This record gives sequence, C-alpha cells and structure tokens, in this order.
Amino acid sequence: MENFTTYDSYGYNNAKLYEDAPGSKIRSSNLELLRIVSMILIIMHHIAVHGGFTAEITAANLVWRNTIRVGGKVGVNLFIMISGYFLIDSKFKPKKLLKLILQVIFYTIIIYFITIAINNESFNKANFIKEIMSFATGYRYWFIPPYLIAYILSPYLKKLVQHCSQSEMLFLIVFLMFVQIILPELYGVEFMSNAVWFMTLYLIGSYIRVYKNHFFDDNVLMSCLFMVSLTIMVVFNVKLKIMQYDLKDVPCFTATVALFCWFKNLNIKNSKTINLIASTTLGIYLLHDNGCIRPLFWGKIMHCPAHESLPFMQFFIYTTVCIASVFIMGFILDIVRQLLFRYSEKLIEFIRKKTIHSKKKTAEA
Repeated sequence: MENFTTYDSYGYNNAKLYEDAPGSKIRSSNLELLRIVSMILIIMHHIAVHGGFTAEITAANLVWRNTIRVGGKVGVNLFIMISGYFLIDSKFKPKKLLKLILQVIFYTIIIYFITIAINNESFNKANFIKEIMSFATGYRYWFIPPYLIAYILSPYLKKLVQHCSQSEMLFLIVFLMFVQIILPELYGVEFMSNAVWFMTLYLIGSYIRVYKNHFFDDNVLMSCLFMVSLTIMVVFNVKLKIMQYDLKDVPCFTATVALFCWFKNLNIKNSKTINLIASTTLGIYLLHDNGCIRPLFWGKIMHCPAHESLPFMQFFIYTTVCIASVFIMGFILDIVRQLLFRYSEKLIEFIRKKTIHSKKKTAEA
C-alpha cells in the first residue's frame, strides 16, 4: 500500500482489487484480513520455537507454548494460497520481482549492521555479501527462495489453470498432494521441495477460485473442519509429543484449507486500513525472523527465558504482549520502508527523465 497504494506480498497492486469473480475490479478485504491473521499465527509459532525457553518452564506454560506453536505453518500455507487464489487475475512483472528482492535486501542490510553494532563486531565484506544473497540462498530466510520461485513460475501456473479442464486440475492437485503429503507420512521421506509445495498451494487456491463448490462455501462445515484439525495438531503436539503441524502434515493442510475458505466466505467490504496493515506482513516476517537477529530479538529484547516461570495467566499476557509488540514494530518499520521505496522510485524516475531531456537538448544543439 504505497499511496498508500497497496501491494500484496508478491507486489501485486491492490489498487486494482478483485472480488470473488475473476476479472472484477473491487476486492473485499476478507483475504487481506487473513494475511494479518496468518502473520499473527507465524509470530506465535516463532516465539514458541525461537523464544529460548528452557527445561525450567512450568508445566502449564509449556502446554501454552506447545499450543501456540502449531499455527505457524498454517500461516505460511495461507500466505501462498491467497496468492494462488488471485493468480487468475495477476500479471507477472519483473519490476515487482525486483521490488520483492530489494525488500529482502533492505531488511538483511539493516539487521546485519544492527547486530554487528550491538555485538561490537567489525564489518566483514564476505559475511555482508552472504547476508545480501540470502534472498537466493535461504541463508537467513528459508521461506524466500521457494517464494520467489513460485512467483517467477506464476505465469506458467496461470496458463496451466486456464488451459486445463476441471477434472485435469483436480487430478493434478490430488496427485501432487499424494506425493507430498501421503507418501512422506508412509515412508518418512520428502519427495519434493518447498517450492513445489508452494506451487501446489497456488494451484489449490486457483482451483477454489475458478471452480465453485458448496463444500468450500459452507462456513459451518469449514469451522468444524478447522476445529477438528486444530485439536489434532494440539493434542499430538502437547500430549503425544508427535509433530503434526508441519507444512505438509495432513492436519496442517486441512486446517489451512478450512481457515482459508472460512475467510473467503466472509462479507467484508474493501477496507483501506486492513489493506494497509496487510501490505506490511511480509516486512514483519523479514524483520523478526532473520536468523541473525533471532537471539537478540527474543533473548535480549523480549527476555523470553526470564519469564518462563511466571504464573500461567501472567505468562499468557506476556506472550500476547510480545506477539502484539513484534507485529506493531514490524508494521511501523515497513511503513517507513514503503515510504523510502516510494520516494526513491520517484527520485530515480525524475533523474531518468532529466537525463533523457538533457540528451535530447544536446542532440538538438
């Protein structure tokens, strides 16, 4: 949202928002609200996983920590499904890909200099280049490389959706799900990468958009499916110590589809406020989950281990405040980034036009 004209996580201009029908000009903000919910789920997961809590954590607080960690991968899946849902109306533009890469580089540079300043370390050219290139290597953000690959291949996924029949699409999705969800459960071996999984979610989101189905439109059914999936994830994680909340685990996938469809079916009109907040969600992720800043962020700023023995209600309030603080800090910083990018782009365009004008005057002289 940089007009704040809004851009979604892939850089698609949300000034041209769509409704549920492909090709329409106005989009309700229900799925933008889902982006916000997704990021909150991801932050909850990160404080549970990266908070540095020790074996000294009380039993009640351990149950709460293990409960809030199950939603993070659901949030990741939702991010990709949202983009897939709007795939049919989207256009790939190299400029938007560049903006996404520059956004990642922006945060890696800022975080690098903050951490070396706080840790009293000297600048290292090799490490600096390694940090900058993390958008391609996944060195600091595992999510970004498959995210970029899915975006780069989105025009081809769009053609696939447009030219396949419903039965062909359904077969392809079922096959990809079988290979990536069922076979790993049976044999304990991953057959495909996260990039392929992201593209599968793209296709699922597109399928839900293009082919209407009463199953996906029934919010009572979707609520039940989500609650059952969430219960399974929590019980397996808290009671049985078995992880069933990874990207491709069955309960995580069904929870993703159910929550996505539930929000899809909401009737929320276009909201500039929701769209503005949603436009910063990727920036919130880039700020708080860079591997370089995690120990500093959760250990020295939030002091997570120091609060693990609090009475349960105090621990609950503490974690809630931490999650809200991370979101608000990331929101503010990404608004600043959007303004910097906006005015930098205007300055570059101004210089470009001046240069062209000067060359024309020189040629005419």
